[in-house]
Amino acid sequence: MTRALVVDAIDPPLGATERVLATVAAADVLRGLGIVALAHPRARLTFDVADERAVAALRGEAERVGARIADGGMRGVGALRLRPSALVERAWHDRGAPVSHVLTIAGAVADARVVVAPAAISVDALVRAAGPRVASWVALWGGASGTIVDRALPLHALIDTARPRLLLVLPAGHGLVRRARTPLSSWLRRAQSACASCGLCAPACPEGVPAPEILRALVAGARARSPKLATAAACTGCGACDLVCPQAISPARVVDDLGVRLRLGGVGPPRTVPRAAPRLADELALVRLGLARYGRSRPVTLAALDAAGAMLGS
Repeated sequence: MTRALVVDAIDPPLGATERVLATVAAADVLRGLGIVALAHPRARLTFDVADERAVAALRGEAERVGARIADGGMRGVGALRLRPSALVERAWHDRGAPVSHVLTIAGAVADARVVVAPAAISVDALVRAAGPRVASWVALWGGASGTIVDRALPLHALIDTARPRLLLVLPAGHGLVRRARTPLSSWLRRAQSACASCGLCAPACPEGVPAPEILRALVAGARARSPKLATAAACTGCGACDLVCPQAISPARVVDDLGVRLRLGGVGPPRTVPRAAPRLADELALVRLGLARYGRSRPVTLAALDAAGAMLGS
């Protein structure tokens, strides 16, 4: 039984999609939440939001429509976590609007922004709209621990409900790009030889994914559908575990890849999330990721793009 519907408006470093939507599109967030709530009539409604303006906007809209919202994010058995981006798009679909998606474009661009873009727009058009600052750039989907994406790929091919809505544009020689290009087999070998079993990555995970257990099971040769590995389906690729790993092993690279394969194979995330994890301050996270120079401008509004990546409206 679903006991709580949690609006999760937490963004990864440089991401702003969920925060901005919760602030400027609170009505659509609540409309989408209402659609989901019809299927879960006994569930409590609650917010897990770090930004004060977003909290105020959501609570104000909830009061306006008479929705009863519980205080604080609820975790535990039956907590279904929903991102504002997915809720807003559900509300648009319910109104018969053209298929489009919301994401943040950030990093080595002249104009970091949160955009509403057609589902068929290419990665190249998205980046060109934001103005790349370097001639040789690479785009990572999902943020610092994301995967490198082909420039010709359409936006709808990227959308995954588990991954953060962040297209991170970086110079081709950036350390995060080199990390993304490192084969998965290399990360497993590094985990086998360098993991100190300190366990720091487990409590850092906001979804309660036991990364140390998963790494040990994979190194020991466990199959992807093993019960020990099933919790990887809850991985969102946020990279919190990478930020605290003292050995620079990148648990996120391994666990996220496994999680994607599990979800594609029909294995869903468990409904039990044991605890809330402490969040590393954005400023410190950006420094540790080598992204501090890109953290000066944070998007606060939505922009609309046409199919070619041109701005619509004022």
